[in-house]
Amino acid sequence: MKRALLLLTAFIALYSAACSGGGSTTPPPPPPPGPFKAASLNGQYAFSMSGSEAATTNGAAANFFTRAGTFTANGAGVILGGVEDVNLITGSTRLAFTGGSYTINGDGRGTLSLTNSTGTLTFSITLTSTSGGLLAQMPPDGSATASGSFIKQTAAAFSKAGIANDYAFDFTGIDPTGNAESIVGHVHSDGAGSFTTGIWDDNDGGFTTPPTAATPITGTYAADSINPGDLAAFGRGVISIGGIQGAFYVVDQTRFIFIETSSGGAIIGSASLQSNVPTSTAGITGGFAFVMAGNAQFDPFVRGGRFSTSGGALSSILIDQNDAGIAGSFPTAGSNTSGTYTIDSSGTGRGTATFILPGAGSGAFTFVFYLTSATQGVIQDQSPGVVADGTLIGQPATITNASLGGNYAFDWSGITSNEEDIIGQFKLATGSFTGNADLNEFGRLLPATGIPVNGTLALSGDGSGHNVFTINLQTNPANNNITFFAYVGNNNTILLISTQNVRVAAGVANFQP
Repeated sequence: MKRALLLLTAFIALYSAACSGGGSTTPPPPPPPGPFKAASLNGQYAFSMSGSEAATTNGAAANFFTRAGTFTANGAGVILGGVEDVNLITGSTRLAFTGGSYTINGDGRGTLSLTNSTGTLTFSITLTSTSGGLLAQMPPDGSATASGSFIKQTAAAFSKAGIANDYAFDFTGIDPTGNAESIVGHVHSDGAGSFTTGIWDDNDGGFTTPPTAATPITGTYAADSINPGDLAAFGRGVISIGGIQGAFYVVDQTRFIFIETSSGGAIIGSASLQSNVPTSTAGITGGFAFVMAGNAQFDPFVRGGRFSTSGGALSSILIDQNDAGIAGSFPTAGSNTSGTYTIDSSGTGRGTATFILPGAGSGAFTFVFYLTSATQGVIQDQSPGVVADGTLIGQPATITNASLGGNYAFDWSGITSNEEDIIGQFKLATGSFTGNADLNEFGRLLPATGIPVNGTLALSGDGSGHNVFTINLQTNPANNNITFFAYVGNNNTILLISTQNVRVAAGVANFQP
């Protein structure tokens, strides 16, 4: 789960002498048993990620970068080819993959190597299912780190008609001047190369454009005139939304990936099909959890929480945040909390949530969201001075240790002294878990793989609020008691924000069916 806080690796170092993910690993255990194997990764997959690379300009310690592309796995450990777009701030490049390889352990963890004209890229991956998973870049020399996700593509959708419906989107990164930028919105595609209608909320450097009101947008998409065969072969084309120029990768008719390439910034994200989106507040009921990441006054920042919805009224509101290593929870115990929410009656899926909480500075919070369904969407923070966005997801009616038991793929990404990315898998049973993970902390150590992990998920009350997730990394020396607040969403999706003063990070644990 990658957000704009990663660009701040060039600007801030949090307690650089403090313990984070460091240390050498203990000898790795034998490959864990499980249902996954090389044949579990079979077909064409689109991916996107962002992170930090060794700087080449301006004398900075690191540069934010984005990459998106596609690769084809043959089900037997061989990568047959693919293509990617890489935006290194100084310019974007299209590169073809000429080959590569991969491995998959029984728990879904594995490795992925993709070869292009610049050399071989190395990643750690963890499958959430045969349809996709999580990935983190792990160059042997430690020259970069990044994380993201990949998802299986449907080749039958590789045409203009493959993007034909209403979509909600979330794009994030940096603008041409280097400020953090978050854009969430809605577009309608005609299936013939045009986004005929749309709106977005653009939070650029902490200033929404305009504040708390969406801006109309249109756009176009087409085959790349320089590489016209890319659309049919890879689902790749060129795109313009609201004046931002980039490339797109069709996943299927329900999703496409976007990466900015030629309009000066480095924005990346995806758009998801909107289905049965509510058009009144009555269509949104029940509890929702969310996690957002970005920055606040140029400091790394994560914010998570939950609220209950009913007929335009918010209740049982809880906010947790970590602002440059200063963690806080609002409201204080025993406080009554309430607010309001709206939804666009025209069917764009856009809504707002507004409330005031005691003890939270100015106390005023303003969020805007775009729903993909009645229980899921993307969310952006429009509170003063904050640039952040992330996931909004409905909560299950019952949350217990028994209901959460099972196997999970997980990752987190954020800032310690530099950017840190971790990816792995664990088995959760009766509130405790064990597993293995790979770690890359830019600029401090070489990537570490096969780290045994263990920990607990301690539910609080009925489990709908901020449960406590504690993980121990068995590095040498061990890095114990890394703590997160955990919010449970539908389908056993667990959203994470760090609570330590040495780590500002957001993450997710996805249930492996």
